[in-house]
Amino acid sequence: MLTGRGPEGITFCRAELVGDPPLVIDDEGTVIEEAIFRTPERTRSMIQSSRLSAQVRVLAGHYGFRGFRGFRGFRGGTTELSQPVVLMTSPWNNYGHWVTEHMIKVFWVCRYGLLDKCVFVLESDAPNWKVDWLAYAGVCSDQIVRMPPRHRIIRCERYLVMKYPEISVEALGWINSIVPNCARPESRRPASNRLFLSRSGFQFRQIRNQVAVEQILRANGFDSIEPSLLSVAEQADRFRSASIVVGPQGSAFSNLVFCRPDTHIVEFFGADKIHLLNRQLALTLGLNHNFLLDPRSHERSKRSDGDVEVDIESLEQMLLQIIG
Repeated sequence: MLTGRGPEGITFCRAELVGDPPLVIDDEGTVIEEAIFRTPERTRSMIQSSRLSAQVRVLAGHYGFRGFRGFRGFRGGTTELSQPVVLMTSPWNNYGHWVTEHMIKVFWVCRYGLLDKCVFVLESDAPNWKVDWLAYAGVCSDQIVRMPPRHRIIRCERYLVMKYPEISVEALGWINSIVPNCARPESRRPASNRLFLSRSGFQFRQIRNQVAVEQILRANGFDSIEPSLLSVAEQADRFRSASIVVGPQGSAFSNLVFCRPDTHIVEFFGADKIHLLNRQLALTLGLNHNFLLDPRSHERSKRSDGDVEVDIESLEQMLLQIIG
């Protein structure tokens, strides 16, 4: 259970960022785990994954790095940074993790009075929405550094080490407050405040019976939107005006930070995964979170495709309870 506590202090150390997304290695050759993920469980999972193992092998081959200790120094080109460095990327690198983890980290950087003193490191091909979020937070363009080409290193005199803080009303309120409202004429205002979050543009976690689901939602006055095609401000605008938000579990639900209290949420979980972060967001913000489980959840052979099947009868009953 998340407690809403802040980081256990902020410290600085000399470190080197290697890879894209980078590993962060201190002077003793030890990987700084806080740069990998917020929880020890996911950190251990990442350390054991083939992707990170492959990255470690690259380090060993190119820079003489042996395991997570036994550091012998790097032999590649370097970029030197003397300012305090905040890493704004991780192996779990999507919109949802950015809003609920990295932006909360920026909130605490602000609280410690360090925002204008730091540089913020992004991956080499960071999407524009990351730059937009940092700009909304007050980060200037010359404070943003992208990881250099492969096998080059960023050497930091003062790498900011912060255990990922947990979500809190204060931090989420700040995230909401920094994104301005969209200025649009009344004629261009959305016709409906009932949102269906489509994942049509993604190759995974699709709704297997989406045609049937969309028919029911359209009959109940829902707009279908693809948040990934909207700007940060446009996403904020749609969620601020929403009364009901429905969709399969995914990063788009991190936009719950913009919802008004008592907004109704209906989240679809697939047969292979129940992820409770969005429920925690909703409860923290005073939203009404509901969910539907994939009816195939009891079938072990169906738990690996990642897609979602929605129980149509259960969806109709839930909408009847919410809308009346």
